[in-house]
Amino acid sequence: MIFIGIDPGIDGAVAVMLNEATISITDCPATTVEMSTILYPFRGATNVRVALEEVPKVINRRATPSEQKRGIKFVMVPATELRMNYGEWRGILTAHRIPFETVPPKKWQSILDGAKKKGTKFRAFDMAQRLYPNAELKGPRGGVKYGRSDALTMAEWLKRQYKSVAS
Repeated sequence: MIFIGIDPGIDGAVAVMLNEATISITDCPATTVEMSTILYPFRGATNVRVALEEVPKVINRRATPSEQKRGIKFVMVPATELRMNYGEWRGILTAHRIPFETVPPKKWQSILDGAKKKGTKFRAFDMAQRLYPNAELKGPRGGVKYGRSDALTMAEWLKRQYKSVAS
């Protein structure tokens, strides 16, 4: 069984688990054609399962300095670009006849361990690094690419879901 986790965010990624030893992680491409190219090899396959992270309609952003002066800490803004990426991934998966499920972040993050105060991004990175030490979760300058660890952790969540059903 092949498990694929997709974090459709702007800094997202796609993680493909062919087996325990073969993992491929790709940062989210900029174009729909490049997105489609990643999934094309799995077109119509029956042994593929995909978890696509659900994207909210609005997100909170930090207030600007002028907003902070008025006592505002966060502002809700439309998640237009995120929703666009999310929609493109859904369309590509459907066109390629690849079965997928949309998963709210809290659902796949339920497998994360560690102190809650560390935050889900760090905990996902920590877990992915521990389970898959050879996975490329950092960029060329050594900075953590949280989209990669989120996508890999989603694929791991999907694998665990499938194995618990199969047992």
